[in-house]
Amino acid sequence: MLFALAVALFNARAAADGSNDTLPSSLRVRPQTEPDVAAIRGGLVLFGASYAVCAGGAAAQDFEGRTGWLLVPVAGPFIALAERAEANSWALAMAGVAQGAGSALVVYGFVHPRRVMGTPTSRRVGLRVGWSTVQLVGRF
Repeated sequence: MLFALAVALFNARAAADGSNDTLPSSLRVRPQTEPDVAAIRGGLVLFGASYAVCAGGAAAQDFEGRTGWLLVPVAGPFIALAERAEANSWALAMAGVAQGAGSALVVYGFVHPRRVMGTPTSRRVGLRVGWSTVQLVGRF
């Protein structure tokens, strides 16, 4: 029992010093990052619900009166709002704002990942976004 206490104290001191060389590499815990899944899911739901309402409304009117613009994501409701003035113009404005907010949440989820604790052997899949490239990367 005294030996177990000495080993525990040694490991605690090594962990406090930051030198956890006594642990095997498969057990070392390192901070990692992963996409913010909650923001991505929330953005997809917000964007998808708003886009579905716009597309359904345009299809219900057989795309007459320039309602075809509602199929253009984010900008479509604002273009349709500018081309026709009617009583439900606030609905078009809110649909455009909701689509823009949903898109912004999805981008935020990928651009600002959250830090998690994991081992080097933990499985991870992520999206790496650059100026001219988008890569799906993973570790198994």
